[in-house]
Amino acid sequence: IEEVAFKVDVVDMSIAAAKKTPLFFCVSGNDPDNLKSPSGQVAKAVSSSVHKRGKTGNHPPKCVEFSEMVHGWVARGDISSENVKRDAQIALRMGSDFLKEWM
Repeated sequence: IEEVAFKVDVVDMSIAAAKKTPLFFCVSGNDPDNLKSPSGQVAKAVSSSVHKRGKTGNHPPKCVEFSEMVHGWVARGDISSENVKRDAQIALRMGSDFLKEWM
């Protein structure tokens, strides 16, 4: 979606964003490999993302893979499925904790 909407390569976009702000991605099992740690280009950019305070705290920039999930599970997943509900709650909690620390 990002590549179509912004007419920019997702790798280039993540590298540019990583220079300005800490990033946190929750990726699904069917997302492209370049989003996944440890070797994906986007995952590497996310993990190296910076903030003027440096890389401190309990919630460092990173990509977290939810291998059983399909893209969009947090926003539009079927939470009647226990696995989807569980992983959506985990992703939302992790995202909330990350934002609390960095904002």
